[in-house]
Amino acid sequence: MASIDCIIDGFLYLGNAKASKSIELLESKSITHIISLAGKICYPGRINYHTCKIADSKDEDIGPFLADAITFINQARESKNGGCVFVHCMAGVSRSATIVIAYLMTRYALSIRDAYVYVKQVKLNPKYTYSYAYTSTYNCPCIYNI
Repeated sequence: MASIDCIIDGFLYLGNAKASKSIELLESKSITHIISLAGKICYPGRINYHTCKIADSKDEDIGPFLADAITFINQARESKNGGCVFVHCMAGVSRSATIVIAYLMTRYALSIRDAYVYVKQVKLNPKYTYSYAYTSTYNCPCIYNI
């Protein structure tokens, strides 16, 4: 089942790969930009893409991909017509949630705990698999007790 959840109204969405394949669903949310952590591009020319091939593994260090992903989100936000971004991985709960959490931390100066809680209010079960690698690499506050 396609899953797409609104994180920031009219701007930032989080979901799974199935949703990225439905042009009707993407257009209904006015999606103009997609970050695909599954490496899939379905609508080149219609939607702007940023792809990252990140393994679906708790040992994968997502840190090296964060700066480019956050820059892509910021560029969409600042685009002439105001872009709308959809971030997805296969299930929409680990890799993509980590990118969204990192963006919220950067954009709104949130702690990792506050960004996680915010996303969890929308996405009932975001996983922190990739955030562990992120926090250790970038010396963010510990999240093991969330």
